[in-house]
Amino acid sequence: MRPPWDEIADGVLRFVAARRKAAGGYAATPLLPATAEDTYHALRTLEALEAAGAAVPPPDAGLREWIAGELGVPGRDPRTLYHLCWSARRVGVPAAGPAPGVGGRDTLEARFWRHRLREAGCVAAGPAGAPAPARRPPVVREVWMALVLARAAGEAPGWAAGAAAWVRACQNGDGGFGCRPGTTSFVEHCHTALRVLAMLGAVPRDLAAARTYVLACRTGAGGFARIHGAAAFLDATRHAVGALRLLDRWRPA
Repeated sequence: MRPPWDEIADGVLRFVAARRKAAGGYAATPLLPATAEDTYHALRTLEALEAAGAAVPPPDAGLREWIAGELGVPGRDPRTLYHLCWSARRVGVPAAGPAPGVGGRDTLEARFWRHRLREAGCVAAGPAGAPAPARRPPVVREVWMALVLARAAGEAPGWAAGAAAWVRACQNGDGGFGCRPGTTSFVEHCHTALRVLAMLGAVPRDLAAARTYVLACRTGAGGFARIHGAAAFLDATRHAVGALRLLDRWRPA
């Protein structure tokens, strides 16, 4: 690891550990019950820290049992089911079999999560991918989803050529990114915008400012908030760590 990763990792590991429930799984706060989403974000964060060189504790039997039990709950939406399937694979819980068919509206987001389910080894009913939208999607998160689906299908949407410039324009004067140009910066938009730029072989307009913005979202609890001065949560922490990992790609050695 290299600075500031050593310091960041120590704080984040404490923050994540404080949200681990005795019965297994992770919760948004120490006082709330564990959820599939928070467990997914916690495990994604630990995975990123491990890739950065941190010593991450291995999963234990209690966590595996909790995830296995949640996988057996019927009626999950595609996004939650993906969170559970990915988490199961991460901790070594075998899938009981193909996921039950997931219906619902045939939207970009639904298609995206069904694609993720297939990647995670859970097969869901419904269209696997999505034809590239005729026009660039209106927010950066949808740009990212559409690009992931287009690449999985071997397609190159016409709007992708101008997507990098549009995403670069989402960076604000505070260094963070909004969901579209001229909107408020949030750490999850930073992560998503950086993922899109990395996919397109582009870089942010101001790398140093982007890093400064993300680091300013760190709290005294060790985790990260969506925006400077707010409370830290597992999802924001996961996005902040992911954003910093991506920024390291463009950082001089």
